[in-house]
Amino acid sequence: MCDNDNNIFELEKTLHEQYAININAHTSNFVSFLVGILAIFGSYGYVYVSTCNEFANENVILNKDVFYLDALLYLSFVVNGILAFMSILSLHLGYSIRRDHLIIQKIRDKYYQNEIVKKNIFGNIYKADNKFFKNFIPEYYNNFYYLFLFSQIFIVITIAIKFCHNINFEWDICIYGLMISIVFLIFNIFLISFCFRRRESTYRKYQNNIIEYKISKTQNCCLKNCFKKLIYKFRCFKIC
Repeated sequence: MCDNDNNIFELEKTLHEQYAININAHTSNFVSFLVGILAIFGSYGYVYVSTCNEFANENVILNKDVFYLDALLYLSFVVNGILAFMSILSLHLGYSIRRDHLIIQKIRDKYYQNEIVKKNIFGNIYKADNKFFKNFIPEYYNNFYYLFLFSQIFIVITIAIKFCHNINFEWDICIYGLMISIVFLIFNIFLISFCFRRRESTYRKYQNNIIEYKISKTQNCCLKNCFKKLIYKFRCFKIC
């Protein structure tokens, strides 16, 4: 029995240490995300400023170092797809950190049963069960999620500005430009709404985890109270 308790303690200790290591790994993730977004906007910016004011008359998107509007649209499809993927990736990484945070909180509840002492040591900032839709994932990943999400909106706005003020095409190409523009708009609306829906579904998973945590905590408190009552009754019986 003693060996089993020691094994449980070592396992919980290892989980606590691994959680700290995962938190410290934010630095490497920050560099990866930063390099990724700089590469994306560097490529997009170069094509954007090098784009002429018309669609291609033939199946050519580049003419003497000048891009046609077709190239800018095709690139925007790829860029917004990558931004959506990175936004969802930030959400997934943030949720996994918060999920592990809740496990660590259970371990702390086990060893710090006095709420006042636990609050003096960790404070409310280290609690995983008091978050809302806007901050249920850690702030680090939350900021990246919104950065990638609003970057998608920024791409759509810049494309709209380019088309509204700089388009110069013949009527026979206007239909083609209109069709590809509509497809672009629908595609980006889908991506942005998908990122929001994914956040909502992830938040529901977080809420379910919190409900399970509070139920287990309540059950543990009830068991402790019942155990204390049994001990009290047993002592009273012995005295009698």
